[in-house]
Amino acid sequence: VGMAIKPAIQILIFEQVKRRLNRGYNKALSASLSFRDAFWLGALARLIATLICYPFFFARISAQSGVQGGVLAVLGRIYKAKGLAGVYSGLAPELMRGILFHAVNMATMEQLRAFNTKLLRGPGVAIKAT
Repeated sequence: VGMAIKPAIQILIFEQVKRRLNRGYNKALSASLSFRDAFWLGALARLIATLICYPFFFARISAQSGVQGGVLAVLGRIYKAKGLAGVYSGLAPELMRGILFHAVNMATMEQLRAFNTKLLRGPGVAIKAT
């Protein structure tokens, strides 16, 4: 799993859930979320992306530090020896470090997107979700 996959997963989750929220609120699909909604959605997107990618990052670091085999082989050995807890060893600091930062980042991005949309388009009528 490359370094660019985690941010891609985060953005994918964020944008897809945002579209569903906007459809549920009967807003334009591209409408910006409130700071609060974007904050919590950003935190959720980071959590899910980290849970998906962390085992591969952990195995890659282990493989680079001298453990024999490729990433998948190392991941398999860690899982066989220590189970799921071993695969996610050290996850808590990664979550603590990343979730708050990403949540604030996504919420701020949404506010800037809303500001830029108003600035460039003016107060127009948005197309409603169908």
